[in-house]
Amino acid sequence: MKRFLCFSITIAFIGSLGMAQPVSAPKVPKQALVGQSHLLPELANLEAELAAISHITFEPMQANLEADLAIMPHFAIEPMLAIPPMGIFMEHFSAPPMAEMALLEPILSEAPMVFQTPKPKAQEPAAKDYQEAYNLILDQKWSDAQKAMDGYINKYPKNSWTDAARYWKCYTRDKLGENLEDVFKCYEDFVKSKPRSNWADEAKTSMIRIGSVLAKQGKKQYEPIVQSMQENEDEEIKLQALYALQNTGDERALTAIMNLYDHSKNDKLREKIVYVLGNFADASRVIPKLADIAVKDLNNSVRRSAVYALGNTRKTEAYTSLKGIVRSQADVEVRKAALYSLANLGVSEVIPFLAEVATTESNTELARTATHSLGNFNSDEATKSLRAILKDAKSREVRKAALHSIGNRNDATAISLLKDVAMKESEEEMRRTATYALGNIREKAALDALREIYAADVDQKTKEAALQSIANNGGEGAFDFLMKTALTEPNERLAKNAVYSIGNLSEGKRNANVYLEILRKAKSLEVRKAALYRIADQHDIVSVKTLGDIIKEEKDTELKVAAVHALGNTKSDEAVTALMEVIKQDNNRKVRTAAVNALSNIGTQKAQDALLEILEGRSKE
Repeated sequence: MKRFLCFSITIAFIGSLGMAQPVSAPKVPKQALVGQSHLLPELANLEAELAAISHITFEPMQANLEADLAIMPHFAIEPMLAIPPMGIFMEHFSAPPMAEMALLEPILSEAPMVFQTPKPKAQEPAAKDYQEAYNLILDQKWSDAQKAMDGYINKYPKNSWTDAARYWKCYTRDKLGENLEDVFKCYEDFVKSKPRSNWADEAKTSMIRIGSVLAKQGKKQYEPIVQSMQENEDEEIKLQALYALQNTGDERALTAIMNLYDHSKNDKLREKIVYVLGNFADASRVIPKLADIAVKDLNNSVRRSAVYALGNTRKTEAYTSLKGIVRSQADVEVRKAALYSLANLGVSEVIPFLAEVATTESNTELARTATHSLGNFNSDEATKSLRAILKDAKSREVRKAALHSIGNRNDATAISLLKDVAMKESEEEMRRTATYALGNIREKAALDALREIYAADVDQKTKEAALQSIANNGGEGAFDFLMKTALTEPNERLAKNAVYSIGNLSEGKRNANVYLEILRKAKSLEVRKAALYRIADQHDIVSVKTLGDIIKEEKDTELKVAAVHALGNTKSDEAVTALMEVIKQDNNRKVRTAAVNALSNIGTQKAQDALLEILEGRSKE
């Protein structure tokens, strides 16, 4: 009840701020609020009035929040639910008491309010069983209700009303006067196993009440538990107000949120406050506050969140603060966040600073981050800076980052530069990196460049990278080039690489005929084996049948063994029958032994049964 009243007060306060749109809250129980109408007759009239407006709904504002979060991937915030229709809160007025109404016990005795799950549909068996068990709660037949709820849990362990049944089971134990520590443990186990349940808050409230009683009885171990839970309850109320205030932009709301940060000891709450601060338009107050938090907060996660919030303000005033954080002695992760946030500001003044960090910073992580951040700017100045980093950066890792950032630019200048690096750079690793970066450019010119790299006098690993990047490009002619390479390339390793690369093209996916053609035409045994394994990678009935046919028709022992191993790699029960035929009918001991190993590789019950059949002597010796 305390939470409900506080929430109502919060909504009233928001109304006084002049909000022109509905609000949303982080978590509001979905149950119906019910009480004893014969003890509270005035509520009956209220129910009638509420029935007339129960169709009113409040639209959630989650879409706006998600849009904001999309540009801040490193920051997490709990999802928000819309405030439910008022009618949900007063659906019925006929239920037993609830623990959290202890303050009203002297007045209501056995008639405090409780949250009840919505009435289930009568036609569903599970719903009918739950309603029957719940009726025993309404009749205050605690022993019968406990048995009924226990039976429901056993019968429907994963039903949508099972959480409610588990809560009521603990509740009945409380009402039956069982040992308070056992009842406390019941609620505690429920909360631990179902922390997101709609009934978790009610269970926590009961734990606070019972824990307080136990502490007064001299069991001091419950005092810190109760204190912590009470603090968390207060934080939840504050969070509800915080979410509701975030879109007001009101001066008083900003002051209240800043004060809340200053007095909060809860890291998660401060993290959420920081995000909300980033949405306020008053840069003169918000930016200095966020910059101060980014440097001084004791929690690293909160500091990073403050840095991202600075970037999300999209205000040029944040530029100086973020530069200062990068140059500070702060944690590396906080400084990296500042570099990403600088790019997020989107102002051109950031480019020379990021380039300076990339080429002069001794910490490789920071230099790489600055380079990747430069990749977010689509301008000639940024391209020029990336070229300079490629030439002047101290670390190979930073230069590789420059290549990837250049590859993401997807323009003719980038293609020419990457091709030159791939063909002329002295370091093999840089050549490969440039080649892979080219594969990310989905242009015909990039595909032509990759063909040139493959044909050039470069090392084998760069050629392999070219084949994989050709498949990644996937443009017109990529398939034909890879097929030709698979069938005619004298270097077995490169030819096999071409076979595997074909599998990344649309023409090679789920198309056994492509690999059958390679089986028929390829001269190299290793290349033909690669084709067999590609067929097995399809993991379907067609591939199993194709491999089975190959085993029956193939004369080459090595290829038959490869086909048997490929069948085992399908991990399919469909392959068991084909393998058993091999074991019983093939004349080659090596092939039969490979089939036994393949059954072991499949590992299913059907495969195990087949192995037992072999042990019992019912297969060919």
